[in-house]
Amino acid sequence: MSLVVIGVKQDVLDNDIRESIVVTTNDAPKHLIDLCGNLDISEAIILSTCLRTEVYAVLDRFHPGVSEIEAWFAKISNIDLDTISNARFIYFDDDAIRHLFEVAAGLDSFVLGEGEVLTQVRKAGEISAKEGMSGPILKQLFKHAIEVGKRIRTETKISNGVTSVASASLSLLNEHVKSLSEKEILIVGAGQMGESIASNLSKKRESRKVTISNRSRLKGTNVANRYGFDYMNWANMKKEFNKFDVVFVTTAALEPVITLEMLKSGNSSKSGGLGESEGSRVRCFVDLGVPKNVSSEVGLLENVQVFDMENLKSYVDNNRLRKNAEVDKASKIISEEVKRFKGEVAARGAAPLVASLRSKGDQIRLSTLNKYDSKLRSMNEDERDLVEKITSQIVATLLHEPSVKLKETSGSSKGERLKEAVRVLFDLA
Repeated sequence: MSLVVIGVKQDVLDNDIRESIVVTTNDAPKHLIDLCGNLDISEAIILSTCLRTEVYAVLDRFHPGVSEIEAWFAKISNIDLDTISNARFIYFDDDAIRHLFEVAAGLDSFVLGEGEVLTQVRKAGEISAKEGMSGPILKQLFKHAIEVGKRIRTETKISNGVTSVASASLSLLNEHVKSLSEKEILIVGAGQMGESIASNLSKKRESRKVTISNRSRLKGTNVANRYGFDYMNWANMKKEFNKFDVVFVTTAALEPVITLEMLKSGNSSKSGGLGESEGSRVRCFVDLGVPKNVSSEVGLLENVQVFDMENLKSYVDNNRLRKNAEVDKASKIISEEVKRFKGEVAARGAAPLVASLRSKGDQIRLSTLNKYDSKLRSMNEDERDLVEKITSQIVATLLHEPSVKLKETSGSSKGERLKEAVRVLFDLA
């Protein structure tokens, strides 16, 4: 068996393809059934977020199993296998373990140290377990990954400061907007990202006036009521759009939601750099959509600033540089935990087979002694005890090295091959 993780590098895919490979919580069960319906995949867990879609799997045969997972990616995205093969990454055994631990720790996130990913790792494991698609290897791996994520957030400062896209966007905005607390703010979209923005604004009391608008009135009013904000229906939002100073746009639309036509016609093209000139009103748009939710033409207007995911990436990359020492600490912890996890797997995975091997050795020893029972009876008690000790020591010494190798390699593809060889050579069940 082989432990693998296969994921798609979403940043190298077109936007429409990127959207198609996101697996929702509701769709995950049917996709898990589809994956584990292949003969070479014995366990599977799908971890899918707005920035990653990864399949963790235990494969009975490596190459056929990898091909089946690639075919699944091609199927759900409706693109050819060559494109999937060029966009995917794959880690196996130790590297797969390390990758999941890095994900759970927030080291592989858009915003370093983000906490939400830990919940997503836990949820992915729970869904697979409920559907019966994860077994002893992946259940243990994901449980350990959650422990690693918690340990790193406790023992390092990786989660200090900006730790989510929402908090990063607010932090970036505060560097460019004077007196944000006095601005009128609009959140367009009440999905996961929109609610995260609302939650951060509520906690930090960043504005005296926040309004939420969403295509679905029920969802929009629920989020607005939860945080004590106002709700504006979609049609009115477009009519009253220009009264807002700051607009967060967080929809899943494939076309721009904020267009040039929606802004006041009095604005003209920029003649200089960004910034708030005296007596002028600067409007800010934070575009968190993938693809972009704000038309590129909007950013050409006078006294309009648009911050998109590229701006945010530059900002969080600078934040990452300031945390390099904490990243090093986290990496050392992950190395320790990979070793600890392998030791636990070895102890659990190889123990039954090692016990069977030693039992078989002792059975052979006793069977051989029984053949010479008549001669042994002629010995005195001390002599018989000596024979017992010598033969037991021979068996223990003979089986020591195979037992150690089985434990050391347990959980890896090499370990599985060795276990199968021992079963065949010693006729063990």
